[in-house]
Amino acid sequence: MRQFLIFFSWSIVLLSCTSKSSNVPEKLIGDSLMVKIIADGFILQSAFSETFSLKKDSMSQVYRDQLFDHYQISQDQLDETMEWYYRHPKELDTLYMDALLLLEEMQNEIEMRPQSVQD
Repeated sequence: MRQFLIFFSWSIVLLSCTSKSSNVPEKLIGDSLMVKIIADGFILQSAFSETFSLKKDSMSQVYRDQLFDHYQISQDQLDETMEWYYRHPKELDTLYMDALLLLEEMQNEIEMRPQSVQD
């Protein structure tokens, strides 16, 4: 999980790289799925920022594997996709903005849920 989060964090640094070609090869992960993966990566990063134990690395590995299973992707697919987006920073920036909007929608949805009444 640590590598996964570092990988996404470095993408911001690499936004200065540019390329004019923006045709996404078919074998890469699609935009809408990448937005969900990035959003989930942010959630996991936030959850693990509060974890201060020796179990953190093993827990993060389990969650990363679950993320790959959930979205039916592989580490290689994610790596190849992110490498393409690193070479196309405008598209990557759009993914990150969409992921942030998705997280905001999720937060608003949670806040709109009725609160349970406790005695």
